[in-house]
Amino acid sequence: MKHIKTFESFLNEASGLSYWGDYAEDTTGQAPAWMSKEAKTVSEVAKLVDQSIKYWNDEADTADNKVPKGSEKMIAKLAMDYFGQFKSINGNIISAMIAQES
Repeated sequence: MKHIKTFESFLNEASGLSYWGDYAEDTTGQAPAWMSKEAKTVSEVAKLVDQSIKYWNDEADTADNKVPKGSEKMIAKLAMDYFGQFKSINGNIISAMIAQES
């Protein structure tokens, strides 16, 4: 019998941490160079999350497009969880997390 993915399994696959790895490369050519640099320590990740959120907010054209304060901790946790599993993360991945989570 052929296995057909259910919508629920599709959603569960997208919520897995490996999903974010697809965003490691800047495909737009518009991201600053620092966003491609990998963070390899917990303190580097924390700084990169802060820097990525600040960059996102600076680039936002309206207040509605800024990262809500309530989402900052959720994004930081997601970034730390990703780092914990894959041992590196970059600003491109964090920006994708911001885009989806805020």
